[in-house]
Amino acid sequence: MHARTLSLVLGALLALSAEPAAAVDLSRMQAQFGDVVYQLYCATCHGKGGKGDGPAAASLTTPPADLTTIAKRNGGTFPVERVTASIDGRIEVVGHMELAMPPWGQLFAHEFKDFPEGTIIEELIARRIAHIVVYLQSIQEE
Repeated sequence: MHARTLSLVLGALLALSAEPAAAVDLSRMQAQFGDVVYQLYCATCHGKGGKGDGPAAASLTTPPADLTTIAKRNGGTFPVERVTASIDGRIEVVGHMELAMPPWGQLFAHEFKDFPEGTIIEELIARRIAHIVVYLQSIQEE
């Protein structure tokens, strides 16, 4: 596991344990963890604020989407399942004609390849993607 990823996981666990269980706002914690994961994996293309203006954006054939307008482009509803599937990238998403974004589910699985036998890798991947999705929900423009 990358040292950076391990430190993120440990940091999140420490943050959760620092507050009494009843006082923890899980959606806020998920969004904060999702922000950290987003900055590591997504900001290079989509930009720190999700506007599609990351440092690599100009060099891409397909411009990165403005992730702050996902709900607006979907009639005011944030499409959790579609966004989750788009990030994962291992399952074809209806409406996506070409893969412009890496299949993060596959890349995350590669990061966990050295985990001990019996580790629930798919759940770890799903949680990481879910945190990114919660973060993306938190940055939607009205």
